[in-house]
Amino acid sequence: MRDANINKANMKALLSGVLFALWSSPVLPAQQDPARMIRIQTRWIEMAHPSLCQMLSTHEPNRKTLFVATQKLVSQEKAKVVHSTILLARSGEKSTVASIREIIHPAELEGSGISGSFTPEDHQRMQRMSGAIRPHPPVFQTRNVGTSLEVEPSWSEDGHTIDLRFAPEWLQMPDMVHWVTHTDAWGETDIKSPVFYSMEVATAVTLTNGQFELINTFSPMDAKGKPDPSRKILLFVKATITPVKP
Repeated sequence: MRDANINKANMKALLSGVLFALWSSPVLPAQQDPARMIRIQTRWIEMAHPSLCQMLSTHEPNRKTLFVATQKLVSQEKAKVVHSTILLARSGEKSTVASIREIIHPAELEGSGISGSFTPEDHQRMQRMSGAIRPHPPVFQTRNVGTSLEVEPSWSEDGHTIDLRFAPEWLQMPDMVHWVTHTDAWGETDIKSPVFYSMEVATAVTLTNGQFELINTFSPMDAKGKPDPSRKILLFVKATITPVKP
């Protein structure tokens, strides 16, 4: 009887130890391998619109020939790399990187009643009040000017392809516009609003390990934020499975 009780106590202690080990061990997401990571690289390349049309007409639209042709134009200074990002991530997990500047700006002027607008009636009202009261924007908002990238990569079991959820954004502020020009006894109190434009994409693609893929093209703006049909920006991305060396 005593031996049976001892065996039960030993089994209970063993079971408790196994359960504690399982509870305290780290849980890895599906397809996770702590000995491997995935390196994501983006490359934004600007070129003249006619150069892009000529390249597409003379090369098959596949990942290898397009990237090689684009790199040839870069080496000939007929195209240029305007931005690039490198991000190391684990399979099955989201990762983000950003290089931004916060821009806080007025989103509405008192009296307009419409966010982002300033009516002629508002302007006349402010002119009548000039010198007596300062313009007052009651609502402000923040935009993050710069680049950001969100990825969620997952490699295949054979290691040849990588599924990538991919959301890059490049927000720029090329100009400022005046809502109100006002000067009083305390100095200038002009109210300005920034002009933004964004190049962004959200997609899911399957990539060959270690090869660049053309994701899309953008139509950029000029220095004043107006459409510039003479230029195009190509966005390439590459995902590479990288061993982690001890």
